[in-house]
Amino acid sequence: MRCQIIKKLINLIQPATLNIVLIDDSDLIIARITQLIEIVENVNIVGTASNVYSGFEIVNKEKPNVVILDIQLDKDNPNQNGMMLLTQIKSALPETKVIMLTNHFIDLYKEKCLTNGADYFLDKSNDFDKIPDILNELFDEN
Repeated sequence: MRCQIIKKLINLIQPATLNIVLIDDSDLIIARITQLIEIVENVNIVGTASNVYSGFEIVNKEKPNVVILDIQLDKDNPNQNGMMLLTQIKSALPETKVIMLTNHFIDLYKEKCLTNGADYFLDKSNDFDKIPDILNELFDEN
């Protein structure tokens, strides 16, 4: 009981943050997302990765609230991709919110990602500006 009261007091003094992991094989995309996220209060990027293996490793280590994940990670072999990593993340950490961000914005991929647990499915060409609003929404839910 006493620990719960102390935790609540700490949260009042120091607001909780959303910890985020970015997984994309493009340094430019990582930089652009980072730039967008910098305007959002109470958000902390705790790691980045460029492939399935390092992505799963950093997610398991950091246990973020949110993962922003690309579908096609070119540095991986053909049998691995972001959709496979999505399934692994949701299996290991079902409470983690996953935002799929992709150039492959087709209904088949969208349906498969949402079926496998993605919370959002965004088009890199048109939806970057939605990321801050989504993060604010997720922070409010947290």
